[in-house]
Amino acid sequence: MNRLKALCVLTILSVLLSFGLASANEAQNLYKAYQSSYQKYSEALKNDLPESEVKARYAECVEALENYKKVSGDTLTIAPVQAPAEASTVAPAPEAAADGTLKGGQTAGVPVPAGKAKNDRLIAELEERIARTSNTEQANLLKLELAGHYANLRGDYEKANALLKEVGSSTRNSVIAKKAADAIKANEKKALQQNIIKNIYAAKDKSKQAYAKYTDLKWSSPIKKIGALGSYYISLFGYRKQVGEYKEFKKENETEKQRALLTDWSFDTATDSEVSPGNDITLLLNGKKSFAKRHELAELAQSYIYLQYLSYKNDETGNKLADVLIRKAGQGVDVRVIIDYWTTFSYKKDIVYKLRAGGVKVALYNSPFKSPVRINNRNHQKLFIVDDLYAITGGMNIGDDYAKGSIVVEGWRDTDVMLEGPVIMQMKELFLLNWATGDNQNFFVRDDAKELEKAQKEMEKYQIDNSSMYKPADNPKLIKEVLREYYAEAPKVSNVDVRFVAHYPTNKDDHVLECLTWYIDRCSKEVILQTPYFLPSKRLEESLIKAAARGVDVKIITNSMYSNDMGKYIVYASHYFFKSLIEKNIKIYEWYGSQTLHAKCNYFDGVAVTIGSYNLNSRSNKLDAEEMVLIENAEFAKIMHDTFMQDLKYCNIITLEEAAKWHESFSEEMKMKVFHLVDFMF
Repeated sequence: MNRLKALCVLTILSVLLSFGLASANEAQNLYKAYQSSYQKYSEALKNDLPESEVKARYAECVEALENYKKVSGDTLTIAPVQAPAEASTVAPAPEAAADGTLKGGQTAGVPVPAGKAKNDRLIAELEERIARTSNTEQANLLKLELAGHYANLRGDYEKANALLKEVGSSTRNSVIAKKAADAIKANEKKALQQNIIKNIYAAKDKSKQAYAKYTDLKWSSPIKKIGALGSYYISLFGYRKQVGEYKEFKKENETEKQRALLTDWSFDTATDSEVSPGNDITLLLNGKKSFAKRHELAELAQSYIYLQYLSYKNDETGNKLADVLIRKAGQGVDVRVIIDYWTTFSYKKDIVYKLRAGGVKVALYNSPFKSPVRINNRNHQKLFIVDDLYAITGGMNIGDDYAKGSIVVEGWRDTDVMLEGPVIMQMKELFLLNWATGDNQNFFVRDDAKELEKAQKEMEKYQIDNSSMYKPADNPKLIKEVLREYYAEAPKVSNVDVRFVAHYPTNKDDHVLECLTWYIDRCSKEVILQTPYFLPSKRLEESLIKAAARGVDVKIITNSMYSNDMGKYIVYASHYFFKSLIEKNIKIYEWYGSQTLHAKCNYFDGVAVTIGSYNLNSRSNKLDAEEMVLIENAEFAKIMHDTFMQDLKYCNIITLEEAAKWHESFSEEMKMKVFHLVDFMF
């Protein structure tokens, strides 16, 4: 009898234990389902998908959460649906332990970028100024500016165009009327482009969901598995089709603009840019100041950090910044990095694995496996954007060469600028556009979980590589010293008009060259061009010659044979131009510091300067995606002129006699001619 009782007790305990284990497993599975649905909802908000899609995903998320709560008894809540532009925070799904219980409780969400509040204040102040202005035409000028803010800061093209139509109907000034009409057309194009980009994000997300469904199914159900694979490839084709439509849109838009320029030329149309007023500009000379500022801004980030560079090296500098980015990603900040594929191939992908393993989203642009026809194209753009509040652009990539300028002898001479103000939204738009359309997003059977697993595995043998820093030639002519700091404090100018100009040769545009030649053709006093590699296009060469013929003091500052990081070949190609240009009264200075000159800056008559990624060489003109800021401000131009005068202390001027001797030597002449023939490679 006792044995029977014991057996009954054991049976009851076994049933209860089995029920408990089943409940725990069910809770774990339901919580995973909730995490997955929440991630889809969060992505819909971040990617600004249509409101109907956001609400549908929210409903799925709520249902998954309720199912989990019924089993677990948890009281977890979720943030309500809001339109993406109005959303304040997104409450993330807390991390679950192995048994389905929560770790650490509810965590803080990702706030809206702090820059949004600043932009809203800017708009409100302008609206108040318009309300106080009694003069109709003065009010119309302010309304043009306000319409630009509605479009660029809020993406509200409908409201912007309504205001522009109001200006067009009330003004008697033909110039203002034309500006309003042109702005309406431009906004219509922007609205169409934004709609295409939204479709790309939606198609990309659909592709990821289809792949997730495929990986969830087992081969024990082969028909379902094969069907899911087919659905994935169909969705992948849909995504790539959307990207193709965007590229065609850009090419057609550029062709249309080129036709319009034949009869109605305008600087805005030729450069595909517009003036963004009210910005603050800080000059960041050399890596010592520029990288200290990057770290400072990254630490301040609360919403997002977006980086895009040609190269991100796996050295001391790259790893120090990676540690900050990984820590911020762990705090819930949206950290994304775009790097050109070919530089990761050159410098090893270790840093990419480290970033991905740490929660940073990394995109490799121009993969030869996905766009072999673009194997010689690079994305050379350089962006560092934080919370809609700050942006840094200029010549610097991420690595010791750049960061150690003014710290060690070999640290490069380079120039960046930090921007604060409305122009940042144009830079952010470019980054998100690249993120949406870059080849990295063509999910060719790509499993994000496996990518992460691979990154984490690679970290087991991770090593920092400090061997890639460029060492200039050991030549007695070079000035062997750490770069002097020209300014004790980084110079800053407020309330500046800025244009952000982007250049994509694959779209057949010439936006940067249009900008540079327009200014050169109108200068009457002085032009200074500073570039690491001087291989001018025919059009740029002709503009410089004409300017010198008008009596303009034209100066070119570039690398010498001993400081050029690209080797002697590009210098021979560059020297091909020197004699004929010097004969036409153009002054050419070569850098003789013990480091590479890598700055890409230009100065025009004391009224404007450009700073960015664009070199005056064949690659930037014909092959590589580039960007720059055009700063139209006399005070900042004076600061840059003073900077150039300091740079000239590290330079030697090339005389006509010296250039003529190169042509007297048969071997030198042949080298210049041969490398000039293939200068499209440099």
